[in-house]
Amino acid sequence: MTLYRTEHALALFGIEGSWGIRANPTKRFGIHETVSAPDMENEWYPFFGVASGRSRDSILRGRLSFRGGVPDIRLQSTTDIKSLFALILGRVAGTTVSEGLSANDERIPSMTLGLSFRDTDGTYSFMREFYGGKVGRATIRANEGEELRLSLDDIVFKDTYHNQVGVAKYAAWIPATPADPGASGAPRFMFAGASITVAGILVARARTFQLSVDNQLEPKYYLTKTGDAGALTQVPNDIVEGRRIYALELGLDLGDATDLELFHFMMNQSAAGSASATIGCNVTAAFQLAEGTAGTLTISCGGTLSEAHPGVVIKSGKISIPAPPGGYFPTQYVMDVNHVTITTPV
Repeated sequence: MTLYRTEHALALFGIEGSWGIRANPTKRFGIHETVSAPDMENEWYPFFGVASGRSRDSILRGRLSFRGGVPDIRLQSTTDIKSLFALILGRVAGTTVSEGLSANDERIPSMTLGLSFRDTDGTYSFMREFYGGKVGRATIRANEGEELRLSLDDIVFKDTYHNQVGVAKYAAWIPATPADPGASGAPRFMFAGASITVAGILVARARTFQLSVDNQLEPKYYLTKTGDAGALTQVPNDIVEGRRIYALELGLDLGDATDLELFHFMMNQSAAGSASATIGCNVTAAFQLAEGTAGTLTISCGGTLSEAHPGVVIKSGKISIPAPPGGYFPTQYVMDVNHVTITTPV
């Protein structure tokens, strides 16, 4: 009997030149274990009409939506990580990923996702593609003893195609074999050796780092028909970016007086008055490659600081007391970030 098994599944992506125009999926996400497939969700509306009784009389077809995600990607030093970060922020110039498609266009690029299932006969007999995908929410995080990881928490797509003949949304042009580049042996970015600086203060006992991005996407369903030519399906006409919201969380151990510098900064920042205007600060996190390879990935939060455009501000800093003998005091800082740029080694 021919079977589908999870170890023979493949997930690839491609960056689209224009939103909703399919790109050939030729890039791997990297080292990851799961994919939350953005398969179709149909908004059926139950109808209870006059003289229909207590049970549903009819049901009306509503909008279609396609949402999924790719969690826990272990980041490697490949050129494809720039594409992943660009899907979250905007554009790539050299080894730097910045916000917006250009300096004057703050939108983000879109992607095509290809999911292919190879059966035990060695044939990719079930293949799906999802196009017009934009990353709504993503998280970059590092925990002590682990690799630097990226989670594409929520990706919103326009529509889908597949290779199942005779079924709605069938596409004959889906290739019989995906363009898989193969696994990469590039080194990973580790938490060990990371350098995290807040307002010029080197954090000595950092335990966790987490930067989340929310592009606040809103799918638009206009009255004008859009979708496949064979059916009046209500897929999004557009996926529109809203406010860009960053949140930074930093966990550290409070062990001696030098670890109180962030506490001092937070307290002074909160003081009101003309002599202590809020300009915020910059936060920089630099992660090194493992396997003895030289190379640094740097996440820069903030920018040019001013009273008109403050940088990173500390929203809270909780210094807890664990049950003794717990050693150092666990501290959790939560920060609001205005701008982010990412620099990669390749």
